[in-house]
Amino acid sequence: MADPQNVQEDSDLIPANELQAAQIREIALNGVDSLQRTAANMQDNSAAMGRWILASLLAMNSGGAAAVLSAPDRVVGPLGASLVAFGIGATLAVATGINGLVTALRSGPLIGESIELLRLSVYESRIHASTRRKLNSLAPIIKQQIIASATLAGGSVLAFCAGIFFAVT
Repeated sequence: MADPQNVQEDSDLIPANELQAAQIREIALNGVDSLQRTAANMQDNSAAMGRWILASLLAMNSGGAAAVLSAPDRVVGPLGASLVAFGIGATLAVATGINGLVTALRSGPLIGESIELLRLSVYESRIHASTRRKLNSLAPIIKQQIIASATLAGGSVLAFCAGIFFAVT
């Protein structure tokens, strides 16, 4: 079997003997187990975190808008600007939750396909280049979705701060 450091992404990992074939089967089985656990954990964590973030950000911004509307005589700044800022914050909070769903929709099928390809690798005792490319395609999607969620959630917090700022100045 080729040195892992020198293996090209476009080439299959083909065993030279039965020991290497057994190693490839073990690697593929570990990959299947790992991806299945990752998929389950990702789904559970995304759902819990998405609910918490969405509820918190939505409550913050809705609460800010309700506070401004319930005590307009105490608001020193422009009422409309505060309400717009809180509305933007609430919208970004919902977008954060939607992005969590998009992450699951984008990565779920790739994880499923990767698991099936790795199962095939177990039976064939070889890891195809297409399997490795499929596995490598997951990281950029997950990274992009994490950045999007963090940006949306951060924007919601900033909008909340702007709403408070507009209300008190």
